Order: sequence, then structure tokens, then C-alpha cells
Amino acid sequence: MADATMQGRSADADTFWAGEGVWWDWGDGVWMIRPPCGHHFLIGGDSSGHEVDDNGDGTITVESKPGNSNSILCPRCGWHGYIDNGVWRSA
Repeated sequence: MADATMQGRSADADTFWAGEGVWWDWGDGVWMIRPPCGHHFLIGGDSSGHEVDDNGDGTITVESKPGNSNSILCPRCGWHGYIDNGVWRSA
């Protein structure tokens, strides 16, 4: 990613694969995310070290559970960063 920040957007089954920087609410606190690197994975839920806060304006913020960091690490390529009020920030 050339820039250190990217405005993200909410997606659904029809729009998730159209670009990077999106999130999709899978329900029960689990979200499918696609960071600026373009890979995709689940975050949130009971097995994740993260909680996803739906801000009510269409954006999300990833927060940490106790004992974890709020940073996001792509398991495929190692992209590392954060999402705060819908803005992706690389670390």
C-alpha cells in the first residue's frame, strides 16, 4: 500500500470482492475483513483477540480484548495496522 491510511467501507456479499479496505458483518460479533493488502480473513468473535465496534455510522473500529493489541495482522502477508472509525492505518 502506497499510503499509510485508507478510508474503508462497509460491504456485503455482492460488494466484498470489489476492492480492498472493506468489512462485512457476518453476525455474532464476527466480521470478514479485507485490509489494504487485499487478503481476507475473519476477526472478532469468541476465538479472536479482537472486538469489532460497529460505530452506528457504517464504520467500524477494532479494539483489543484484555491481553491483546488492537492492531490487525494479516496472516497471509503480514500487513500490520489498525482500523479506527473506518480508516485503515498501517503500522
